[in-house]
Amino acid sequence: MKAYIEVSVINRSIDQGHDAISLAEHLRVLGYEPVLGLNVIYELAKCFLTDRSIPRGRELFVFVDDLAPTFHWGPQQLMEQEVERFRHGTVVLPFLDHLNHVSTVMDVRKLRAGILSTDMREIIETREADIAANAPKNDALYLRQVDELRAQYPGKVRRFRTYEDVLTQFAPDLHRFLEALVNRSRRLISADEARRITNRIDEFPAIRSVVRAHMYLLFHCLVHRTGAGRDKLGDYRHVAEAAYCKALATADWQLAKTGPKINPELLVLTFETLWGHKLKPRTDSN
Repeated sequence: MKAYIEVSVINRSIDQGHDAISLAEHLRVLGYEPVLGLNVIYELAKCFLTDRSIPRGRELFVFVDDLAPTFHWGPQQLMEQEVERFRHGTVVLPFLDHLNHVSTVMDVRKLRAGILSTDMREIIETREADIAANAPKNDALYLRQVDELRAQYPGKVRRFRTYEDVLTQFAPDLHRFLEALVNRSRRLISADEARRITNRIDEFPAIRSVVRAHMYLLFHCLVHRTGAGRDKLGDYRHVAEAAYCKALATADWQLAKTGPKINPELLVLTFETLWGHKLKPRTDSN
């Protein structure tokens, strides 16, 4: 079985003095093999953007290299494969092919040595700039959708208390959310295909996770009247990226609670479970 190792596990393991080889052994005893998403690599590599964080970055990638994980495609690539599965019955291959795996391992070993390639620096800086520019727009989008939903369902939206209430109320409109989310980067599906995928959504775990994460962010806006924040967007991306894994390993207590709501089939391995001892809950996601 595959266990997706989320960023907080790597950071907390290092902070607690645990090494990657021991983590791999603990996972093996539990019946799991470690998997990292490309998003994890990018998040960890942000340490190399500032000189003072490079030593920490090298420490992180020593851990990653020693862990020797399999690497998982990101949500967009997974959704594209699921669209092909819907249309043609093809098999989804969630893990990197041999050439991309080797390329990623080489990147990890460069980072272990303190070398951030020009290409990766450009990717990270572009992503960070895009997130900074679009975060306010995304929050505004969610709040606008909340206003539209309040107008569409007068007297009902304000009474929502749980995420499940939101899923139940907006189930008839789920295909519209699905169509918009799958087509966010480029148009992949038609409105009719979105309806048919929605009717079989449990067959497409990456699409399901992306849609349910979006609905959870809507729920947050409905309750708090504010965006969920950049860190939560990143957390939910990890859940989507783990769509074809059996478990999500996290040291983030809030993500441990939210993850199964976004992907009901995803088991959670807490830091305590991984290392076999109790830790006090922390409010941050490191």
